[in-house]
Amino acid sequence: MNAKGTEAINEKVREFLSKDAVEELRNLSDRTESRVRHGLLPRDYLQKEHKKDHQTANIAHEEEVNAYISVNRTWRENFFILRDFEYWRLRAEFYPYIRRSDEQNDNFFIRGIACHPRLSDYPMCRKPIQDYFVCRDKNKFLQLFNMCAPMKEQFCACINEVFVKNHERGDKKFNAQRDEYFEEQRGRRLSKMMAHAEESLEKRRKMQD
Repeated sequence: MNAKGTEAINEKVREFLSKDAVEELRNLSDRTESRVRHGLLPRDYLQKEHKKDHQTANIAHEEEVNAYISVNRTWRENFFILRDFEYWRLRAEFYPYIRRSDEQNDNFFIRGIACHPRLSDYPMCRKPIQDYFVCRDKNKFLQLFNMCAPMKEQFCACINEVFVKNHERGDKKFNAQRDEYFEEQRGRRLSKMMAHAEESLEKRRKMQD
């Protein structure tokens, strides 16, 4: 390879490793803006003044969460990585959904790790869902070690709670019209049997003729 070809290759390498190219690649792989647009992250997440202990625009909610965390902090807050693990565990414990699901012995709940919600379907679970994605985006490496798993279990429990309530509401509506429903079903079956019998009689007459 001559010097001209080598220089061309080096120029291409410099282009790919340039600051602008690296920034463009980072932006392509970063899904934060898309998550903000779809409501999975708070609207103020991308603002420069956004701080770790202020996840959403709901200041009253944040004050309650931070008060719970400050009361329940342990010695782990004095150590760098343990501090973050404890913060997200306590933030997850603030929500009541797992506790409420454990109290429901007659219902089936999934405390899952493979649930990917559509926020539009579960607006009442917005806070734990957003907290989960904030945790993921703020801890891109440590979330691989299940730092955000407690928060995911909370929003899964919330989604299951909503699902069970909707199912129970549907059952109540069905039970209120239970007699009418089964009467209609019996009428349909009887009409079908009569039509089938008449059709059979008609076929016999034609064969006899």
